[in-house]
Amino acid sequence: MLLLVTVAFLGPLIASGAISLLFIRRGSSWGLVDQPSLRKNHVRPVALGGGVAICLAVAFMLLVVILAGYLFNQRPTWTSGLPALVGQHAAGVVGVAPLLLLMLAAGLVQMGLGLWDDLRRLDYRVRLLVEVGLVCLLISQGVELAFLPGWRIITVPLTILWVVGLTNAFNFLDNMDGLSAGVGFIASCLLAVISALVGDLFLVGCYVILSGALAGFLWFNWTPARIFMGDAGSNFLGFWLGTLTVISTFKTEAYSHVTLLAPLCILAVPIYDVATVTMIRWSQGRSPFHADRQHFSHRLVELGFSRLAAVSIIHLVTLVTGLSGLALYFVDPKAVWLVLGQLAALLVLLAILDIGAWRQGKDAGPPESPS
Repeated sequence: MLLLVTVAFLGPLIASGAISLLFIRRGSSWGLVDQPSLRKNHVRPVALGGGVAICLAVAFMLLVVILAGYLFNQRPTWTSGLPALVGQHAAGVVGVAPLLLLMLAAGLVQMGLGLWDDLRRLDYRVRLLVEVGLVCLLISQGVELAFLPGWRIITVPLTILWVVGLTNAFNFLDNMDGLSAGVGFIASCLLAVISALVGDLFLVGCYVILSGALAGFLWFNWTPARIFMGDAGSNFLGFWLGTLTVISTFKTEAYSHVTLLAPLCILAVPIYDVATVTMIRWSQGRSPFHADRQHFSHRLVELGFSRLAAVSIIHLVTLVTGLSGLALYFVDPKAVWLVLGQLAALLVLLAILDIGAWRQGKDAGPPESPS
């Protein structure tokens, strides 16, 4: 098992790192460069295309897994010299291949949509319409929140809200070096651990592959960043995490309280950020998609932290809320409210700090981030 997990992590890590390096070296000749401006943090041109690297690395590893599954399923003798798990799960890979390919196709569309927005700017209403359409396509194939069987009038809208909301939450969060990808990496690792604990190897593999692709990109995205993932990466990351966490809700019935509530804990930071930014912008009579410095990270900077410190704090908060999600597996279902109460108290504390920072920086200058 450890060998398979290692391969699933290192494969996309190497692929993502190699493709990111290619974009760093060739991005300017391809027109994939984010130029500095008054509203941006960087003072020199930085390559775009990190999101493409993440997406292609995930696609590469998934296609390798699916191809291997088909080959080993057709030729069982080929697995004789490999770990027993390879042969045991080859049929399972073939069984989930159609769903994987559908998720991959939808993710590629999200990546392409984000790349278009990176290069030419796309009306946010068009983006939302396509995102909703992709989620509806997944729902038509059975990917739907399953905590209220028979209540599709509730679960269908909630599924759309969850996946589209997370897609835009990670887009909003992508406003400082290493921030969105770092949060996604921590979340993917924790969700992989939880999936392993409840025995869902399909999700373990997906999360490990995604975390490997993010790790390869983060090597070049950590401050000072040499490449940005842009909307292409944040859209793909949020969409995939949203889809995978929806799938988790109709798996492993004995741990339904874990598969339903753990993602809320682990992804509390992007949810908190998109919720507060949206409320602030609405209260000021502006569109939620109007760029400004109202993000959680910017408000930490207003409190006097450096950008690196702000990103590190958000990573730490993500880890803390994520460990709360992990704790759900080890507590009696009747005591789940204790974990959720602890998480709520932490978010209230963040909100108190946030209010002070927002009041201090509400007269800030021009926007700095594209989200």
